Amino acid sequence: MIVQISTWLGERVAKKNDIPPRASAINLAWINKALADHVDGVVKGFDIEILGEGEGFTGAIVRVTLRYPDGASGPASVIVKLPTEGENRAAVEAVGAYEREIRVYRELASRIPLRMPDCLFSDFDEQPGSQHTPAIIRFLDRLPSWLMPFTIAFIRFLGRFANRSYVLVLEDMCSSLPGNQVAGCDVDTARRVLLEVAEMHSEFWGAGAQDERAWLLPGDVATNLLAKVTLDSMAPFRENFREELDEHALAVLDYYEAHGSTIAHELHESPLTLIHGDLRLDNIFFDDDGSVRAYADWQGVALSPGAWDVAYFLSGSLDESVADGAVEGLLEDYYEALTAHGVSDYSYEDFRRDIDMAFVLMLGRISALEELDFGEDRGQLLIHGWVRRLVACVGTVDLPLAA
Repeated sequence: MIVQISTWLGERVAKKNDIPPRASAINLAWINKALADHVDGVVKGFDIEILGEGEGFTGAIVRVTLRYPDGASGPASVIVKLPTEGENRAAVEAVGAYEREIRVYRELASRIPLRMPDCLFSDFDEQPGSQHTPAIIRFLDRLPSWLMPFTIAFIRFLGRFANRSYVLVLEDMCSSLPGNQVAGCDVDTARRVLLEVAEMHSEFWGAGAQDERAWLLPGDVATNLLAKVTLDSMAPFRENFREELDEHALAVLDYYEAHGSTIAHELHESPLTLIHGDLRLDNIFFDDDGSVRAYADWQGVALSPGAWDVAYFLSGSLDESVADGAVEGLLEDYYEALTAHGVSDYSYEDFRRDIDMAFVLMLGRISALEELDFGEDRGQLLIHGWVRRLVACVGTVDLPLAA
């Protein structure tokens, strides 16, 4: 969970002073260094545009438009991703999300069958003790329940002092249309996404200890810590979203409070695979014909059951007015695609139960987002719409679930 602790077991992080800490620090010398392998000649000037109002909760998303002298050429513009400077920084740094996305591009992109933005450059402050991160996480998660509040407070305290630098320079997909999670999507779009994601899940199906890395761990590795965080935020969540939470959703939250850790462990007894972890419309780009151009924002990858990605996408992006029968059809389509790609050790009944468990976990865990600053306007529309869709999803879940 808290990757900074790992540095205590290694050497002090050697900061790279040439990584821009914020958009205003981007300069011409750094741009030419970062794009040296992608520019014929040099860049002579640039303009910066901050993107993603109400979207970049965990980082700054910057479009850099490039100008070239006669005879030089290269991309017309690029996207630069930097850590957020706001209050969300500590929470994101605590779970290692910035480094994780860079590692995905460096170590896994060639194997992932989904289309991704081209990574033109990446850099970050190395963490010498990172090999100890899995052991530290598992140790913290096994601490007695009475110690959990102190552990979480300590983690949050350390996160406030995070000062590692990270940067990603990605292809600018300005010719494609980003999805709109606030508006939601129709059944055809949802089916298109789920069929493609099934191919990625099948590629990594049956992932186990041999696939773990210090930055890529099973999704239940910090179940007890996460349960404590969500329980602490449950009361304000119930209050702030009282208009969205119906009687059944409140019963599901009660059930999550009593059985959340058990459900998480049971869900992860199913076959594991590589999941995107933040599969929602805002992270997907579409071409004019409706086909998917690329899947972006890979900070949430983990080794978890594929049902987590499916439930996450449907509960966050599919319009809540879609009939239950259409949702069931989408689940069947995903499962058929999974088996068509060679998965044979997973029954539809097990998959369907995993989906229900994932929906319950998501409604409980979304309360932890109380700690993030979603800003005003679009950010508030997004999170309230997400909760409404989750409530619609759990409306079909029969309790109890845990064995």
